[in-house]
Amino acid sequence: MTVSIHQPNYLPYSGYFNKIKNSDIFIVYDTAQYVKNRWDNRNRVKGNDKDVFLTIPLEAKASYLKKFYEVSLPQNSIWKKKHFKTLKTYYNKSNHWSLYEKFFEDYYLDNEDDKLVDFNMKLIKFVMNELDIKSKIVMASELDVDPKLSSTEALVSLVKAVNGKKYLSGPSGLKYLDSEQFDQENIELEFQNYSASKYKQQGKDFIPGLSILDLIFNIGKETKKII
Repeated sequence: MTVSIHQPNYLPYSGYFNKIKNSDIFIVYDTAQYVKNRWDNRNRVKGNDKDVFLTIPLEAKASYLKKFYEVSLPQNSIWKKKHFKTLKTYYNKSNHWSLYEKFFEDYYLDNEDDKLVDFNMKLIKFVMNELDIKSKIVMASELDVDPKLSSTEALVSLVKAVNGKKYLSGPSGLKYLDSEQFDQENIELEFQNYSASKYKQQGKDFIPGLSILDLIFNIGKETKKII
């Protein structure tokens, strides 16, 4: 049984969903520490032939050194209106915007989630459903694993908690994972090798690594072939 683990990022890129697709179980690492202005609360879309950041304006004091599941969304909803307006402005002429507009209008304008993890997961689950990704989702906070553990020790414990036999790591894991800890628990360690092929994007110049939204608005169900 292959397990992957990742923080519940905001509007993740295609490689995120490639990792989920190639796993039997996807553990949402909501017990990890939130990191401001990484990918936890922001991502990039395309507008006027340049990348544009959509950032959830979390207050530094309210999110500093908190676990992901503890982080609350801003009390005002101005940013939600801005994010939806930005998407509509840049993608309303894309091939598939009309297919998804209602979902995103509800997602931003009628969403009553007050925690970042719930807000992000709603989008992640929606995309998984659209791309027919059937991997089981498990929240780290629901597992009997010490939340104070960090790095390799935490990952090994989470994989063991769901009886995983293989851990699929992102490529950055090569820099910090201690493979011996996986060997000691008879867990096979595999590193993701993913490179998204080009697709028909709006505008003249192709920009790689954008949010999965750029894919689904431009090529719809064909996104399955990219991931």
